[in-house]
Amino acid sequence: MKRTAEPGVDETKERAVIVDVKLFASLREYLPADAQDFTAKAPAAAGAKVKTLLDWLKLPVELPKVILINGRHANETDEVQEGDVVSVFPPISGGSRRLSA
Repeated sequence: MKRTAEPGVDETKERAVIVDVKLFASLREYLPADAQDFTAKAPAAAGAKVKTLLDWLKLPVELPKVILINGRHANETDEVQEGDVVSVFPPISGGSRRLSA
């Protein structure tokens, strides 16, 4: 899937930064063809919102997701900076039930 210009960047006014976006499980189908290790190198404007990156990857808005920035819980309205790692997971549920003897 070919990506267009840098998300949220007007090159005449803003400085572009690179943000790693890691997609997990079923979300990996939205990675661009040049992604390595399930990670897309996303160019963005300094201070761009996570939502801008998700739109660039064409992740459906209605798709439930868990977002982390540098390992800390985040949401789509949080800003990203140079060198940030944004990890996106589908919701996970389950676990094991403790069995009594």
